[in-house]
Amino acid sequence: MKYSLIDFTISSMRITPILTNDERTMYVEYIVPIVKYFSDITALMSFTWCERKDKESATSIFFVTQEKSSTTLLDGIGINNKKFPCMVIESSGLKVTTDINHLLEDSIKNVKSATDALKNIMCRFPNASMNTVKLANVYSIHIIQTKMTLIKYSLKDKDTFKAIECSSALIPCSFEERIHLMSVYDIFAYLYVNLSNQVKIFEKLEAEQLGLTEVADEEMICFTNGLLEH
Repeated sequence: MKYSLIDFTISSMRITPILTNDERTMYVEYIVPIVKYFSDITALMSFTWCERKDKESATSIFFVTQEKSSTTLLDGIGINNKKFPCMVIESSGLKVTTDINHLLEDSIKNVKSATDALKNIMCRFPNASMNTVKLANVYSIHIIQTKMTLIKYSLKDKDTFKAIECSSALIPCSFEERIHLMSVYDIFAYLYVNLSNQVKIFEKLEAEQLGLTEVADEEMICFTNGLLEH
């Protein structure tokens, strides 16, 4: 939190305001730093930034299904300590009036990318228990104007994903708006608890995949999941 506060204070000293109809400047000035500091200091994620493709998930899905999965360019992709994509970020820009079509395209892009990341987990741990895979989460952050929304995705059952809106916060873009940082930090506190728990979930998945933890055939992902067929 300390480093993001310093960065926020410095960014607030810029001599010109951030222009509207600018998709990147607000994202780079106020979103990238806080996510970067959080992920690097906690060592729970690392990121690639700006117009990146999730080739890891696409490759795993193709290997299992032999069907090419379309990939989209994302504003940020977070990778966990097991090198699995665990967060996608999309910024729809700061505009005078909200571009609804662009907003919907970015929303669909986040859903597609997050569920592909979940499919990647299923492809990589086919011998793991369905019940354990249900505990694995992928997150998305969508920035619309100056509002940031966190959504958590997981497997609901053998044929369905589920998405839960966890929290939203206004992103302060001036020193006078600094009070809104409290809501932003609440989101990252929630992420810290959840991502810390995910470390244990992935260790359990690895143990089941390697046969160190016994899993009955009828409980394995490879025998129970139908999502990879769609």
